[in-house]
Amino acid sequence: MKECIVLGSGNAFNSDARGHCCFLLDEIFLIDCGPTVLIKREEFKIDFSKIKIILITHFHGDHFAGVPFLILYFQYILKRKEKLYILGPENIKKQYDSLMDLIYPNLQIDFSLEFIEIQEDYDFEEYHIKAIPMLHKEESLGYRINDSQNSFAFTGDTKWNDNIISLFKDVDVAIIELSFKEKIENSSHLSLEELRQYRNKIQPKKLFFNHLYDELSKEVEDLTKENFNFGTPLYDGMKIHF
Repeated sequence: MKECIVLGSGNAFNSDARGHCCFLLDEIFLIDCGPTVLIKREEFKIDFSKIKIILITHFHGDHFAGVPFLILYFQYILKRKEKLYILGPENIKKQYDSLMDLIYPNLQIDFSLEFIEIQEDYDFEEYHIKAIPMLHKEESLGYRINDSQNSFAFTGDTKWNDNIISLFKDVDVAIIELSFKEKIENSSHLSLEELRQYRNKIQPKKLFFNHLYDELSKEVEDLTKENFNFGTPLYDGMKIHF
């Protein structure tokens, strides 16, 4: 792996004009796909022609509802002919079909789709994808992707759980969600308060924070000045190099 482009670093509310969660890894993996995906593609002039896989962590709209617009873009703008793989939790095809029936019913496309439910492990070309359950929605998964040289991991949305420790152990680039400054009881999201508490338990080589807003990003930046290597907040358009 060489590069991950951040197409969306924000929450469901697009706070501070941040896009919904979306990352382009090595030009071929689109990881999560919120409704702002095409706006951000246009803003940053990103080439989507090499995308082979859409990888979904869970079915909340800010992570999944951009898929129909992307399919439309592939069909009518890029004139795509190559097969597209859509990977995700159990019932990924059922969820896709339901969404398309609502947004673009009876859409005919000139390329094939293959849906794959990731149980634990899946190999694609030179990449190995490992799925690890997270605690957000029932279907929520975090993913770790390895090739022969590097590794990448993303929690998706989650509250704290020990699976994060194994997901991130010795990974080159790790992205974790961060939604609040202080812990909120019964929330299915993480807070900076909790990450300060658990930071020494997670051991990636580089840690980045996603699903946030500008004020919270500033809090992380100030904290990192005091605690070297705590982590880096993401912004739309950032490029992470391995």
